[in-house]
Amino acid sequence: MQSGNEPPHVGSYKLPLVELTGGEPLLQKESLPLMKALCEDDFTVLLETGGAHDISLVDPRVRRIMDLKCPSSGEVKRNRWRTCAT
Repeated sequence: MQSGNEPPHVGSYKLPLVELTGGEPLLQKESLPLMKALCEDDFTVLLETGGAHDISLVDPRVRRIMDLKCPSSGEVKRNRWRTCAT
């Protein structure tokens, strides 16, 4: 079942899995409604995020993959450790 919110080509393939990745998906204002619409259309949705942004508003049906930064990257201070428990 399509909600009409997804890009027209997504629903026509009937693939069971969709992953949002590349750059930082949470910086895109339409990523949250897109993930929700895909979940409502019975897709399994994966979100790959760098761990620097709040994931509390992500639909609970979305599977989260957090690419936390290691100390040697020089970006460890950007990790939002409290989101690991979300």
